[in-house]
Amino acid sequence: MKPVCLVMGAGAGIGGTVGKRFAQEGYHAVLCRRTDQEGLNTLVADIEGAGGTATGHLLNAIDPDGIEQRVAAIEADIGAIEVVVFNLGAQIGNRPLADTSYKAFELGWRMATFALFRLPPSARSWRRGAAAPYWSPPPRRPCAATPASTPMPPPWAAAACCASP
Repeated sequence: MKPVCLVMGAGAGIGGTVGKRFAQEGYHAVLCRRTDQEGLNTLVADIEGAGGTATGHLLNAIDPDGIEQRVAAIEADIGAIEVVVFNLGAQIGNRPLADTSYKAFELGWRMATFALFRLPPSARSWRRGAAAPYWSPPPRRPCAATPASTPMPPPWAAAACCASP
C-alpha cells in the first residue's frame, strides 16, 4: 500500500504541482478542490499518465462535516493519510481590512483558517485516541500550509505546520 498525500486546494498552480510531485515520489495523491471537475480529472489523468496514482474529489471546505467526511472516506478506502498539504486560499480579493465586509471576512476565515483547524482532528491516524480529538500528530506526519493560505502572525502561524518537531 502506498503512503497517502492529501492535497487540499489542488488547483492548476501550487496545489496541483505539489500533488504531482508527491505522486512522482511514490505517494497516492488525493487531490481536493472546490470547483472545476474537468480540471481535476485532467490533473488526475496527468498523474496516472506519468505512472503515479491519484484520486480527485470536489470539496467545499466550508461545508459542515465535509472535511471530516472526506478524510474518513480516504482513510477507509485508500489508507492512512501520511502527509497533508493545505493550499486553500480564501479568494475574497485583495482589499484593506477596513473595506472588507463581515461576510467576506467570515468566508475567508472559514476557508483559510477554520478549515485548517478542522483538518487534523478529523484524521483518525493523527489522534492519540478516539476520545482525544485534538491536534496530536505522531512524528513523521507532516501537514504543510502554503503561506498564501494562512498569512497569520504568531501564535496562529504555528498552526501552519502541525508536524511534530
